[in-house]
Amino acid sequence: RLRRARRIPAAELVTCRAPPEDEIEPQPEVGESVVFGSHFARGFGLPVSPFMRAFLDHFHLQPHHLGANAVSYLSAYVSFIEGYIGILPSVENWARFFYLKPQTVDGRMVDCGGASIYSRNAAGFPSVPKMQSAKRWQATYFYVKNATAVDHINLPAYSRVRLPAKPNWTFDPRRYDSETVRIVSRLDALKDEGLTGLDLVLAWVTQRVLPLQGRPHKMCFISGRLDPSRTSRTELAKD
Repeated sequence: RLRRARRIPAAELVTCRAPPEDEIEPQPEVGESVVFGSHFARGFGLPVSPFMRAFLDHFHLQPHHLGANAVSYLSAYVSFIEGYIGILPSVENWARFFYLKPQTVDGRMVDCGGASIYSRNAAGFPSVPKMQSAKRWQATYFYVKNATAVDHINLPAYSRVRLPAKPNWTFDPRRYDSETVRIVSRLDALKDEGLTGLDLVLAWVTQRVLPLQGRPHKMCFISGRLDPSRTSRTELAKD
């Protein structure tokens, strides 16, 4: 929306750089952030949404700590909360449905993809379909950098420091308030009507929006193909 209003080409806001072919792990230059093509294919976008940034900050995470399937779960959650419930997502609300689990090798948390997302059984969130192509998601990284003094990325600064031992990962808001009761009740009713995890994915794919990208409004307010939340004005065929 900002780009259209000021007629500023995208390249003047954020620059992108592919890593050298012989690079085996990220070596970002000053001011660069590391992002993944596999994440963008699953609903990640720039600038990241206030929810996505709050999620990263609360759990002391960076994009490389989240595997491709974890991003799929985050996008499905936002799709459900914004598109079917009509409220803004929050870390506390997310934690009533999901939790983080570390991925380890020889007892040590792995650097890339060390934080996996699982659904809490009692919450009954629909199973989100996983894509087999996620097996080599780590190899899809590239670099982005703000081209101006204005932050159009909204990511924490890249750090090589090993992920701390599950900071805030025990966060479990047990308070079952009236809002949560209404959300769970609505979820149960939608599942009885046939709602699946695939529906939550198709909801954002068909609307041409990225759930984890900063947008002018919630998904439930999308008005059509000219809506500024969309990444493209082109409609997708139903098949």
